[in-house]
Amino acid sequence: MNIRKTKNDMIFCGDIAIPTKDVGEKFIRAVKETGIFKDEVVIGNLEGPLCGEHNGCPQYKLFNDDVVVGFKDVCKKFIVSLANNHTYDYPNAIVRTKEVLVSNGIAYFGMIEEDSVKPLRFKSGGKIYAIFGHCWDLYTKTNPNRLTKDRIVDCSYEDLFHTVSMYVKNHPEERVILFPHWNFDFEHLPFPAYVSLAHDLIDAGLWAVIGNHTHCVQPYEVYHGHLICYSLGNFCIPDGYFFNGRLKYPEESKTCYVVNVPKEGDMVTLYQVNTEVDGNGFIIQAKKEIPLGKEELLSERQDVSRKGGYEKCFKSYRCKKRLTPVFYSYKKSLINIIKKEFLICKVRSIRTVTSIISCK
Repeated sequence: MNIRKTKNDMIFCGDIAIPTKDVGEKFIRAVKETGIFKDEVVIGNLEGPLCGEHNGCPQYKLFNDDVVVGFKDVCKKFIVSLANNHTYDYPNAIVRTKEVLVSNGIAYFGMIEEDSVKPLRFKSGGKIYAIFGHCWDLYTKTNPNRLTKDRIVDCSYEDLFHTVSMYVKNHPEERVILFPHWNFDFEHLPFPAYVSLAHDLIDAGLWAVIGNHTHCVQPYEVYHGHLICYSLGNFCIPDGYFFNGRLKYPEESKTCYVVNVPKEGDMVTLYQVNTEVDGNGFIIQAKKEIPLGKEELLSERQDVSRKGGYEKCFKSYRCKKRLTPVFYSYKKSLINIIKKEFLICKVRSIRTVTSIISCK
């Protein structure tokens, strides 16, 4: 197995969907001017396949213009996850996406390769890293790929835990990371099941968990000396382009986290960034140093704590409350099966109505 060699620290960013060359060039230039990506390995979520200058892709779904490969010029190494619900929006573009990425020296992960779940392995700062991508199967079951054999990683969370923890056990010298695509849009806190999964993976030897998908930031925590960021938010998804120009995010989505994880030391740098200044900006609003040597549990943080534990706290803060069940455990059970089947029916109904409206 080939190991890609790099030399520096890593930066994680969230969801990326760049609709046009003009938007992409302006945004990439703004990112470059901050200087924080220079000489770093940058890992983000490619929220939609590469479709060139639209290249026949209707604008009522998410995709990326090929200009996104320009991020490789602002950092040492650019790596993307394809494990998200919008990869299946254009199944016929998946092969092209992988080909364009590879031809530009951009590594990707989160796809089923050789009928198995494998991480992307690369070397950085003398350390070997292995990063797994994963998408909540609620989204792949409600937006399936029926056109090609390409598959993103969407196994059950219990199976994911066994796969990742077994890999950690067999590769104790590697730093293993999970980069999951999970939760609902605009949820401010992770499901209790996700907190449990992240903790169990850290206990099994995982180095970090960095999540995305919610289109808003969620809290981070330091658990047993390891970083867990539940959602970094939107890195670049501009308003007024997708869903026939109707897709516009609330103000909270204009702020994202960019996390710099060093190869050595116990201090993580978290940048709070405004990504929607005049439609193309990238302004650092705040910078925070997070000591990994100091435990900072989600259930004990003042901004989310409530008497009665984290589960009660989640119920108080959750965004989607109407006919939307909460997942308290990531393990397989009859109640979880029932909850998911109910959600699949609900999401399919919403997608059908949305598609009809968007196509009018």
